[in-house]
Amino acid sequence: MKKSAEMRIYGKNAVQAAFKARPQEIIRLYLAQKEKKNFSHLMKYMAAQKLAYHLVGEEELDKISESDRHGGICLITKRPTVIKLTEWLKLVGPQSKVLGLCLENVENPHNLGAIMRAAAHFGVSGLLTNRPSMAMTGAAFRVAEGGGEFVTVVDIGDADNVIALLKKHHFTTIATSSHAGDLSLYELSKGPKVKDKMVLFLGEERTGLKEQTLKGADLRLTIPGTNHVESLNVASTAAILLSHLYPIFKK
Repeated sequence: MKKSAEMRIYGKNAVQAAFKARPQEIIRLYLAQKEKKNFSHLMKYMAAQKLAYHLVGEEELDKISESDRHGGICLITKRPTVIKLTEWLKLVGPQSKVLGLCLENVENPHNLGAIMRAAAHFGVSGLLTNRPSMAMTGAAFRVAEGGGEFVTVVDIGDADNVIALLKKHHFTTIATSSHAGDLSLYELSKGPKVKDKMVLFLGEERTGLKEQTLKGADLRLTIPGTNHVESLNVASTAAILLSHLYPIFKK
């Protein structure tokens, strides 16, 4: 198998989640000696399936995982599938309630991992992004603490018609801004009725969302605060918004 079709999963929770969610996609395992007892079940599975596993030192694990935060384990798996927006819309079409999250130019794998963790917790059906390769990294999956296995990553490319396409499929589109919102998040109940299918848009921290996205969205939200800082971290913003929208969405 080509290395481009493989993915390194490291960190104990990320590895356990991958093993539970898609054991058939495991290719090989690298494990520190000190973790043998903790992952004996995984070693037994590898042996039963005639898959290679290697007991290695910490320095070698650093090189294999390309990180020093591997937690003593690195699993090589098939790369999870990234789907196109049109595929995702067909996939969720029959569902009565759909919550999506769309990221514009968010590239930091630690932010992406934290967002995937929140997305998994709050039942996000799709993580729409124009930087899908950055979400499909070992660093992002480690920070997601297993959440990466429960969120479908959707490639929107550089298309400028994302909002129009979502509206055509009866989604409410909600943009976020630190300064140009129609409503405070905490006044959402006073705004337009939110449909059972919605996608929340978040932009990269320095530049925010494109003007086209802000203007095209059905609703623009802000999170009020002291104004001592210009804005919140994008992952913090995602968690706050999802935690507030979740009970509204689940009614």
